[in-house]
Amino acid sequence: MYDAFSQVFKRSSDHYKWDKQIEFAQKNRKFSPAQSRNLIDCYEFLRVELGESFLQHKTNIYYPVLFHINNKADYSIHWIIRFSNTLKFFKSYETNYKALIGKIKISRKCNEEGIPFLEIAEMFSRADFKIEFEPTVDAPKKPDIKLVDVTNNQEIYVEISRLNDSAKRVLQTQMYHSIFNKLTRERPIIPFSAKLLKRADADQLSRLLSEINDFKEQAQVKQKFLLFKDYYKNDLLELAVAPTIKSRELKSWCKKKGCEVGNLIGLSLDKNEFERIRDNKIKREAKQIPAGYPGLIVIPVDPLFFWLRDPMKVIIELRRRVIEFPNIIGVLLYAHIGSSNNDDIRFDKNSFYSQQEIYKDVQLNKLFVFNENLEVNMKEDSLIKMYKALLNLPLE
Repeated sequence: MYDAFSQVFKRSSDHYKWDKQIEFAQKNRKFSPAQSRNLIDCYEFLRVELGESFLQHKTNIYYPVLFHINNKADYSIHWIIRFSNTLKFFKSYETNYKALIGKIKISRKCNEEGIPFLEIAEMFSRADFKIEFEPTVDAPKKPDIKLVDVTNNQEIYVEISRLNDSAKRVLQTQMYHSIFNKLTRERPIIPFSAKLLKRADADQLSRLLSEINDFKEQAQVKQKFLLFKDYYKNDLLELAVAPTIKSRELKSWCKKKGCEVGNLIGLSLDKNEFERIRDNKIKREAKQIPAGYPGLIVIPVDPLFFWLRDPMKVIIELRRRVIEFPNIIGVLLYAHIGSSNNDDIRFDKNSFYSQQEIYKDVQLNKLFVFNENLEVNMKEDSLIKMYKALLNLPLE
């Protein structure tokens, strides 16, 4: 992979050019002909939809589309192709695609709204629901998504909302992307694997970025596999680099560490997410569902959420909250987690917690809390179909 990478991206400015991204897809011998064609199609489509200058976008916050284009790890290649194919699908239907692509093009809205909108719409479109983004309704605020069961015209409204990022999370995101850009966009560009260990303040980050640059240059000159900890006193970052001729050593180190070449593993935080969801978020989102219609609340969460709490206890506690809103079908929490655990699903009555691998070493974790006090008119066939979509089960 890195032979093609170094041949194509010789200057930092090359990362900002669609032609160079396409050239990488063409020259990377790691890809099969089909994979290469899929990635080329992906870049050509996104070039038209997002614009010629999109890759030059400057931002200090996490911008998933830009991140996955620039990150050449396997999971990012899978992600960007799936993202592109899903956009193509919704563009071909009357879904108010303009509202969706408008959210994708703005970095702040992309992570908070655009990507979650796309992920949830994809989930239900596979279950034979017609999708409309930001539908027009007789209410003060437009719902995020309207689902219509094509077999019986049952309407369901979906509200999707992330928790607002804290100041600590913003600082953490800035740290991640500053380091990732330093490793992938600034010369010398050299194969690496890295993990953030601790959040840095502004002064620490500035010093760390300078050290990373010096460290990469040493590895390039010495033509050796090097560990950051052997050269700098540091408790912020674990980093290994190696020139192409020493790639076997880097891969061996990654295998022992359970990480991947070309990837920077970030931090997670915000241990009070559960309380914010239970005490505030559910009530606020329930009020935005149009009166007289069933609704679903979807909350993307930090992956750490599922590590800090027993998911089955979360189901029990949230169920007590959800029954206060009889028009809400339930609440879905989900996160993508880098993991190689086996697929698993656990039930508590009609609620569940599931772990499902969606591509190599990346799982989709979902926690769905069903409202046992659902009173709004809802066709049983549509409810079953929706439930199967949440479980990712095939329709009968």
